[in-house]
Amino acid sequence: MDDQKYILETSDLTIGYPDKLVASAINLHIAKGDLVGIIGRNGAGKSTLIRTLARLQDSLAGRIVLHQKPIEQHTDLERATVQSVVLTNQNISLNLSIKELVTLGRQPYTNWLGTLTQTDRDCITNAITRTDLSA
Repeated sequence: MDDQKYILETSDLTIGYPDKLVASAINLHIAKGDLVGIIGRNGAGKSTLIRTLARLQDSLAGRIVLHQKPIEQHTDLERATVQSVVLTNQNISLNLSIKELVTLGRQPYTNWLGTLTQTDRDCITNAITRTDLSA
C-alpha cells in the first residue's frame, strides 16, 4: 500500500506539554474509510493526541499531514471542512439536541449568519441517519 493516499499521517510525532512529554514516535497512516479507535488508560495521552491532530494544541516534534499537505499549511477553514472534534470535556454541547450538535458541523459551509441551505439540511439528516441517531 505504498502508493496509498492517506487522509491523515503522522511521522515521529511527539505530543505533550512544554514541561511534560506524553508520547513520542507516533506514526499513523489513516486512509479514507478507515475506522480508528484510540484506547488506553486514563492519562495515557488519548485526548492530547486528538487535540494535537486537530491543531488545538501544538505538537512537540514530528509532522502531521492532512490530505497530502502539512497540517500547518491548511487554513482554519480548510481544516474545518475535513476535521471536527468533540472532546468529552467540552461543555458547549450540554443543552444542545443531537440535531443542533450535528448542525454545528455545517458551520464552515454556511455564510457568516449561519444560514442553512437545503443541501446543509440534507447533509445533517444524512449524518444523523448514517450514525443511527434518529431516535
